[in-house]
Amino acid sequence: MVDTATTLAKRQPALAQNQYLCTICNKTYKTFHGLIRHENSAHRSYNQPPADLISLPPQHIEQFKRLLVNEIHKKLSLHYTKTGKQLIKFPCTDSEFVAVFGNYLSRFSPAKRTYCCIFKDYNAEHTLRNLLGDEQWGTRYYQDNQKSYVQLYLQENKIDEDVSNIKTIKVIPPEMTVEWFQEKIKDIKGHQTLGGQLRIRFRINQEHYS
Repeated sequence: MVDTATTLAKRQPALAQNQYLCTICNKTYKTFHGLIRHENSAHRSYNQPPADLISLPPQHIEQFKRLLVNEIHKKLSLHYTKTGKQLIKFPCTDSEFVAVFGNYLSRFSPAKRTYCCIFKDYNAEHTLRNLLGDEQWGTRYYQDNQKSYVQLYLQENKIDEDVSNIKTIKVIPPEMTVEWFQEKIKDIKGHQTLGGQLRIRFRINQEHYS
C-alpha cells in the first residue's frame, strides 16, 4: 500500500497543534490538505528548489544523464504497437533530479516535496539535447531508413477542401513531463520504505527518413 500523503504531512513543520506552515509565504493552515489547496491556488508557478539538497560531483551528474537517455531509448521501439503515450519510472534522488532539471522547473511544491518540468513546442528538442548532452537523446534509428523518436511538437496541417478554400487546423503540441516524487510502501507488518522516484511521460512516433 502506497501512502505518500501521510508521510509528507508528517514532514511538514507544525507550529502548533493542527497547524501547517507554507514555507513560501509563512501562512499557516489547520490541515495538511488545506496547505496543499493553498499551494495549488497561490503558488502554482513557484519553481525554486530547496537549499538543503546534496551537491553532486560532475561525474555523477553525467552518469545520471546517460542513464536517462538509455531509459528513453529502451522505449523507442519500432514495433507498431509501441507508438503514442509512454511512461518511464525508476528510483532517483531529488539531488539527482535538480542537478539535471533544476534550471527548467515548471513547479516545486515544498509541502509535497514534488518537482515537475514540462518540455514542449519547437525549442524543447534543442533544450533537451543540450541538457542531456546527447544529440540523439530522443531518436533511435533502424534498418531500412526507419526511426522511432520522442514527439515534442506537431506541424500545422493543411487540408484542401476545394480550390478556393484551404482550411488550416491548429493542433495542440505534445509535451514531455519529467516529475519527481516520494513513494512510501508499507506492508501488513508495519514495515515502511520511502524512496524518490523519477517519472517521465512522453509520446513517441515512427517514420521513414531519407
